[in-house]
Amino acid sequence: MNILFHREVLKQLRDVIEQAWNEETAHPGKGGDKGRPEGQCYVTSRLLADVYKIGRVVIGSVGKFKNHCWLEMEIDDIKFFLDMTADQAGIGQEPIVWGMYEPHPKYIDNPKYRVYPDYKPKREVEDEDAKRFFAAFDRYLLLKKRVAAIVAQSGAI
Repeated sequence: MNILFHREVLKQLRDVIEQAWNEETAHPGKGGDKGRPEGQCYVTSRLLADVYKIGRVVIGSVGKFKNHCWLEMEIDDIKFFLDMTADQAGIGQEPIVWGMYEPHPKYIDNPKYRVYPDYKPKREVEDEDAKRFFAAFDRYLLLKKRVAAIVAQSGAI
């Protein structure tokens, strides 16, 4: 499996991305306190899809959120997802959720592969959609620029 999906790598990624989050990268009216995940789901998922050239950003419902974004990908014909802002969605205590929508026999006995049936994808978020709604694509470009600057300055990741 891709190194990206090891828990420690995901935590390091999240730590760097948190430093770049603020009101300018957040969805309008959805938070935006520096380092907090509220309103950062689209921009963060889009950043991962771009940088790692995997998956697609989907919007769906999870818990109390009717419009939440995460990264979805297929590996060996199995749909997995990665939510780097899960703590805003109230799914458990973990800020990062990596799992499957439904059980798969190949992974049924492996505790590393959790099933999260509360995640209900609706559709893919295309770049054109993101450009039309709340300047989401511009906020993603700003986050990407900030993360690149943090990585260049600190040597993280």
